[in-house]
Amino acid sequence: MTAFTYKGYGRIYTNPENIQEVENIIQELDEFEWEYYPGGLVISWDRYPNVEYVGKFELNEEKFKQICKERNIPVFVFNAYDNDYPRGCVKTLNVEEIKTLSYGELK
Repeated sequence: MTAFTYKGYGRIYTNPENIQEVENIIQELDEFEWEYYPGGLVISWDRYPNVEYVGKFELNEEKFKQICKERNIPVFVFNAYDNDYPRGCVKTLNVEEIKTLSYGELK
């Protein structure tokens, strides 16, 4: 159900021009959970693998990805579990990796 580990770390990556729209989708999905939303959770691809503490925020990953796909917004939901500096993921994503990991169409 949720995309993130409780009191863990993670991030949502997308195109810079889609950040606000992605945050709007998150708020639309669950107004109650929006109260737990950690500001800055959604960032651009070039910040990967930088993660944020998600605390008690829960995201219904299936519904979220479905809406993003319907609106052609590419997103990558990254759950780093309890690791605030994920090792082994210390490179910038290339275009092909983004296409593989994202939902929606890249422009």
